[in-house]
Amino acid sequence: MPKHYCDYCDVFLTHDSASVRKAHNSGRNHLANVRDYYASLGHDKAQSIIDQITAAYESGAPPPPGGFGFGPQHLGPPAPPFGGPPMGYGAPPFGGPPPFGGRPPMPPGMPGPPGMMGPPGMGPGGFPPPGMPPFPPMGNLNGPPNGNRPPFPPGGPGLNGLPPPPNGFNPSQGPPPNGQDFGGPPRPGGGGGECAYMHRFRYLWHRCASRKISPAKAQPTTLLTTMQFTTHVLPCDPASVSFQSDRPIVESAETQKALERASEQLHALQTVAFPTETVYGLGALALEPDAVSRIFSTKGRPPDNPLIVHVSSREMLDRVLPKGYKMSQTYEALVKRFWPGPLTLLFPTDPTIVPSIITANQPTVAVRMPSHPVARALIALADAPVAAPSANSSGKPSPTRAEHVFKDLHGKVGVILDGGPCGVGLESTVVDGLQEDGNLRVLRPGGVTVEDLERVVREDLADLLPPPRVLVHRRDFHDEAMEQAPTTPGMKYRHYSPSVPVTLLHTQSSPPPGTQRVPVKDFAESLRAGAGDLGRPLRVGILSPSDSSLPATLLSLAVPGVEWTLHVLGPIAEPAVSAQRLFDGLLSLDGAKMDHIIIEEIQEEREGLAVMNRVKKASGDTVWIE
Repeated sequence: MPKHYCDYCDVFLTHDSASVRKAHNSGRNHLANVRDYYASLGHDKAQSIIDQITAAYESGAPPPPGGFGFGPQHLGPPAPPFGGPPMGYGAPPFGGPPPFGGRPPMPPGMPGPPGMMGPPGMGPGGFPPPGMPPFPPMGNLNGPPNGNRPPFPPGGPGLNGLPPPPNGFNPSQGPPPNGQDFGGPPRPGGGGGECAYMHRFRYLWHRCASRKISPAKAQPTTLLTTMQFTTHVLPCDPASVSFQSDRPIVESAETQKALERASEQLHALQTVAFPTETVYGLGALALEPDAVSRIFSTKGRPPDNPLIVHVSSREMLDRVLPKGYKMSQTYEALVKRFWPGPLTLLFPTDPTIVPSIITANQPTVAVRMPSHPVARALIALADAPVAAPSANSSGKPSPTRAEHVFKDLHGKVGVILDGGPCGVGLESTVVDGLQEDGNLRVLRPGGVTVEDLERVVREDLADLLPPPRVLVHRRDFHDEAMEQAPTTPGMKYRHYSPSVPVTLLHTQSSPPPGTQRVPVKDFAESLRAGAGDLGRPLRVGILSPSDSSLPATLLSLAVPGVEWTLHVLGPIAEPAVSAQRLFDGLLSLDGAKMDHIIIEEIQEEREGLAVMNRVKKASGDTVWIE
């Protein structure tokens, strides 16, 4: 029995059957290889193909001989060597199985020749709605029945210098026997080669053409990359944005244009990086699963890690919540005191409203209203809830400046709104107030402190009997089941880690039973000894409070072969300053090519609780020193 060869993956499958091909072609590795190939074509080549196809559609003329020089030449003449449909653009039998049956789609806004409506489920002019994946969900992943896609042209590149896939022939068919082409009519079942062609054209358009961004009139900084996107950093002035009845008023023309550009990207189901008061976020329309999926793929985020939904108003909050839901007195008090601001609340969710990709199939959804003017204005201008985790590769320190985002995600995101450094510097506090006992469970400490929450309970909820208690996860309660299936970000996976080892140094707290304190000199010498023969001094970064004695002590030891670099946090008495500087310090020292980073503990009070929460997650080692 002949084996099926996949040219994208360069493998032979066990045997050639429709079920085997379907299983392979719907696999994650195969789809990733397909995406990589078409993304490698680059925007200019993609646009060249799109321009030709658009011109042909507009004129109603037949395709050029040999097709358009890209992929399986499905718009070419039916004669060998290319095979393809026996007729032109839309006449039967050019149809094909659902959802690709009917006429080929039109580019957005293109009316097309008379009667060209496109297959059911398509957008205006028969073009697929923005964000449609390259293969139909839960549908025919192989084109026409039995995977009969017409072949790619044999040999070298097609017209316009566009390369065929590796080795030049159709991945669903395998190498042509004895070097011959496939040619010939399509198998019964309808469709000719339209499915395969539309797979590729849809993907090419959404991967390249829909991401083409004309230069902004505001003359933003444009940063070219060699990856899938051209990343544009658009300056925004937070001071130019104010709100009147939840509507943004933007006095800066440059900021207004940047916000409009970012809103357009969101509605094209793309991701946008933008500043919040906590950290920079990577946003997508929260109620559009295809858009949200791009957050996960861009970050490399595990699918069971939920996202926080951001809203700009109470009216927008109501759109996210189940119909008829009434907020508790406790939540009303928290919203009144801390929204807009760095507080995230868990609410019941309706999966018919909020996609399960947001909640990781949990019964709750995390929602907050950011106070950063640029973030709130963007959400209001888009007029849609925006899901947004931190704008960094999963597991790395969260970005607090636009340059942090660019260094990490350049080429992976089209637009970065630069609103300056973040004021809080750590992610929002996440609170669950939905349990039957009425207590407030802090699932993740952040910009709103435990002391802030306790003050609200004392001042605004004194009439509740018994009054709610504020409980901190892993300090006041444990929930192993929730940690395995988290309801909010930051609970299950290691986070905030730079690319080099991080050690937490305890200089104040007592070690646990059985753990001895280590002399600081012994610790410093152990760092050098553990690094092996580098052929150069070991570079060690220090994150420490500005009034700590630790840096001076380490420098005075003069340990041979160690170079120390200090990045100061805030004063010991001002943990909020340390919170603001923590991630910037980790990213700065990582960018300075340190070999090791050590962080001195601070007291777990006020913002210090959130600081130490992040430090413990970032650290791979913990040492108590004398």
